[in-house]
Amino acid sequence: MKLKQSMALAIAMTAVLLMGGTTVANAASPEDTWSEPQSVTFDAPASSAGSSSTARAAAASKITCTVQTNSAHYSDGSNGVIAKIRASCKGTCGCEPTVSVRVQGLLSWSSTESPYTKYKKVRTTDTTKTFKTDGTQVTTYIPQLGQDGYRANGWYIATGTLDPADAPAVSSTNGPRHVTDVP
Repeated sequence: MKLKQSMALAIAMTAVLLMGGTTVANAASPEDTWSEPQSVTFDAPASSAGSSSTARAAAASKITCTVQTNSAHYSDGSNGVIAKIRASCKGTCGCEPTVSVRVQGLLSWSSTESPYTKYKKVRTTDTTKTFKTDGTQVTTYIPQLGQDGYRANGWYIATGTLDPADAPAVSSTNGPRHVTDVP
Protein backbone atom coordinates (compact mmCIF):
# COMPACT_ATOMS: atom_id res chain seq x y z
CA MET A 1 0.00 0.00 0.00
CA LYS A 2 2.79 2.44 0.84
CA LEU A 3 4.36 1.87 -2.58
CA LYS A 4 1.10 2.84 -4.28
CA GLN A 5 0.84 5.99 -2.13
CA SER A 6 4.45 6.92 -2.90
CA MET A 7 3.90 6.41 -6.62
CA ALA A 8 0.69 8.46 -6.52
CA LEU A 9 2.52 11.27 -4.70
CA ALA A 10 5.38 11.19 -7.22
CA ILE A 11 2.91 11.35 -10.12
CA ALA A 12 1.02 14.22 -8.49
CA MET A 13 4.23 16.18 -7.86
CA THR A 14 5.36 15.60 -11.45
CA ALA A 15 2.01 16.91 -12.69
CA VAL A 16 2.39 19.99 -10.47
CA LEU A 17 5.82 20.77 -11.82
CA LEU A 18 4.71 20.22 -15.42
CA MET A 19 1.84 22.67 -14.84
CA GLY A 20 4.29 25.30 -13.56
CA GLY A 21 3.44 24.93 -9.88
CA THR A 22 5.65 24.18 -6.91
CA THR A 23 5.33 21.79 -3.99
CA VAL A 24 6.28 22.86 -0.48
CA ALA A 25 6.93 20.17 2.14
CA ASN A 26 6.36 22.21 5.31
CA ALA A 27 7.18 25.36 7.26
CA ALA A 28 10.92 24.87 6.71
CA SER A 29 10.55 25.31 2.94
CA PRO A 30 11.93 28.46 1.35
CA GLU A 31 9.37 31.22 1.08
CA ASP A 32 11.16 33.68 -1.18
CA THR A 33 9.92 32.49 -4.55
CA TRP A 34 8.67 35.70 -6.14
CA SER A 35 6.51 36.22 -9.22
CA GLU A 36 7.75 38.19 -12.21
CA PRO A 37 7.47 41.94 -11.52
CA GLN A 38 4.49 43.70 -13.10
CA SER A 39 4.47 47.49 -13.56
CA VAL A 40 2.20 50.39 -14.40
CA THR A 41 3.39 53.89 -15.38
CA PHE A 42 1.18 56.92 -14.92
CA ASP A 43 1.31 60.71 -14.70
CA ALA A 44 2.31 61.98 -11.29
CA PRO A 45 -0.53 63.69 -9.45
CA ALA A 46 -0.01 67.46 -9.42
CA SER A 47 0.16 67.48 -5.61
CA SER A 48 3.05 64.98 -5.54
CA ALA A 49 5.34 67.08 -7.73
CA GLY A 50 6.33 69.32 -4.81
CA SER A 51 5.13 72.78 -3.84
CA SER A 52 7.80 74.67 -5.82
CA SER A 53 7.19 72.79 -9.09
CA THR A 54 5.16 74.27 -11.87
CA ALA A 55 2.06 72.61 -13.30
CA ARG A 56 3.99 71.92 -16.51
CA ALA A 57 6.74 70.06 -14.63
CA ALA A 58 4.10 68.08 -12.77
CA ALA A 59 2.39 67.13 -16.02
CA ALA A 60 5.70 65.82 -17.41
CA SER A 61 6.40 63.75 -14.29
CA LYS A 62 5.83 60.01 -14.46
CA ILE A 63 5.63 57.41 -11.72
CA THR A 64 6.15 53.70 -12.28
CA CYS A 65 4.85 51.31 -9.62
CA THR A 66 5.93 47.68 -9.61
CA VAL A 67 4.39 44.72 -7.77
CA GLN A 68 5.56 41.16 -7.04
CA THR A 69 3.84 38.44 -5.02
CA ASN A 70 5.66 35.69 -3.18
CA SER A 71 4.48 32.12 -3.05
CA ALA A 72 2.16 30.97 -0.32
CA HIS A 73 3.98 29.45 2.63
CA TYR A 74 3.39 28.45 6.21
CA SER A 75 4.30 31.11 8.78
CA ASP A 76 4.73 30.32 12.47
CA GLY A 77 4.09 33.98 13.29
CA SER A 78 0.66 34.02 11.66
CA ASN A 79 -0.14 30.43 12.62
CA GLY A 80 -1.08 29.51 9.04
CA VAL A 81 -0.41 29.94 5.35
CA ILE A 82 0.29 33.49 4.14
CA ALA A 83 1.83 35.34 1.21
CA LYS A 84 3.51 38.73 0.83
CA ILE A 85 3.21 41.53 -1.71
CA ARG A 86 6.35 43.54 -2.44
CA ALA A 87 5.82 46.85 -4.19
CA SER A 88 7.73 50.01 -5.03
CA CYS A 89 7.17 53.25 -6.93
CA LYS A 90 9.78 55.31 -8.78
CA GLY A 91 9.20 58.85 -10.05
CA THR A 92 10.95 60.90 -12.71
CA CYS A 93 10.33 64.37 -11.31
CA GLY A 94 13.54 64.37 -9.25
CA CYS A 95 11.80 65.74 -6.16
CA GLU A 96 11.16 62.50 -4.20
CA PRO A 97 7.40 62.87 -4.03
CA THR A 98 5.09 60.40 -2.43
CA VAL A 99 2.07 58.75 -3.97
CA SER A 100 -0.85 56.94 -2.34
CA VAL A 101 -1.64 53.57 -3.89
CA ARG A 102 -4.30 51.05 -2.96
CA VAL A 103 -2.75 47.62 -2.31
CA GLN A 104 -4.99 44.56 -2.44
CA GLY A 105 -4.09 40.95 -1.83
CA LEU A 106 -5.92 37.69 -2.30
CA LEU A 107 -4.95 34.24 -1.05
CA SER A 108 -6.97 31.44 -2.65
CA TRP A 109 -7.02 27.75 -1.69
CA SER A 110 -8.14 24.42 -3.10
CA SER A 111 -7.79 20.88 -1.80
CA THR A 112 -7.03 19.62 -5.32
CA GLU A 113 -5.36 20.92 -8.47
CA SER A 114 -6.48 20.32 -12.04
CA PRO A 115 -7.36 22.48 -15.06
CA TYR A 116 -10.94 22.59 -13.67
CA THR A 117 -10.09 23.52 -10.09
CA LYS A 118 -12.14 26.27 -8.50
CA TYR A 119 -10.22 28.09 -5.81
CA LYS A 120 -11.85 29.47 -2.67
CA LYS A 121 -10.96 32.96 -1.42
CA VAL A 122 -9.55 32.34 2.08
CA ARG A 123 -7.63 35.49 3.07
CA THR A 124 -7.50 39.07 1.79
CA THR A 125 -5.90 42.40 2.47
CA ASP A 126 -7.01 45.84 1.28
CA THR A 127 -5.15 48.96 2.34
CA THR A 128 -3.89 52.27 0.99
CA LYS A 129 -0.19 52.91 1.45
CA THR A 130 1.95 55.96 0.85
CA PHE A 131 4.99 55.16 -1.28
CA LYS A 132 8.10 57.30 -1.55
CA THR A 133 8.83 57.47 -5.26
CA ASP A 134 12.52 56.73 -4.80
CA GLY A 135 12.02 52.98 -5.38
CA THR A 136 11.83 52.02 -1.71
CA GLN A 137 10.13 48.63 -1.39
CA VAL A 138 7.09 48.23 0.83
CA THR A 139 5.82 44.84 2.01
CA THR A 140 2.14 44.06 2.54
CA TYR A 141 0.95 40.77 4.02
CA ILE A 142 -1.93 38.52 2.97
CA PRO A 143 -3.70 38.44 5.39
CA GLN A 144 -2.96 41.75 7.12
CA LEU A 145 -0.60 41.71 10.10
CA GLY A 146 -2.32 40.51 13.23
CA GLN A 147 -4.66 38.14 11.40
CA ASP A 148 -4.16 34.38 11.28
CA GLY A 149 -3.06 32.67 8.10
CA TYR A 150 -5.16 29.92 6.55
CA ARG A 151 -4.75 26.52 8.22
CA ALA A 152 -5.13 23.81 5.61
CA ASN A 153 -2.95 21.65 3.41
CA GLY A 154 -3.64 22.16 -0.25
CA TRP A 155 -3.04 24.32 -3.30
CA TYR A 156 -2.63 28.08 -3.00
CA ILE A 157 -2.57 31.01 -5.40
CA ALA A 158 -1.50 34.45 -4.17
CA THR A 159 -2.34 37.65 -6.05
CA GLY A 160 -1.20 41.18 -5.27
CA THR A 161 -2.73 44.21 -6.97
CA LEU A 162 -1.65 47.85 -7.03
CA ASP A 163 -4.43 50.28 -7.86
CA PRO A 164 -3.10 53.84 -8.21
CA ALA A 165 -5.72 56.60 -8.49
CA ASP A 166 -6.38 57.64 -12.11
CA ALA A 167 -4.29 54.78 -13.53
CA PRO A 168 -5.00 51.18 -14.47
CA ALA A 169 -4.50 48.57 -11.76
CA VAL A 170 -1.68 46.05 -12.16
CA SER A 171 -1.61 42.54 -10.64
CA SER A 172 0.98 39.88 -9.96
CA THR A 173 0.04 36.24 -9.35
CA ASN A 174 2.12 33.45 -7.85
CA GLY A 175 0.95 29.85 -7.91
CA PRO A 176 -0.45 27.33 -7.84
CA ARG A 177 1.73 26.13 -5.00
CA HIS A 178 1.17 22.96 -3.02
CA VAL A 179 1.66 23.47 0.72
CA THR A 180 1.62 20.31 2.84
CA ASP A 181 2.08 19.37 6.48
CA VAL A 182 0.41 22.48 7.89
CA PRO A 183 0.44 21.74 11.63
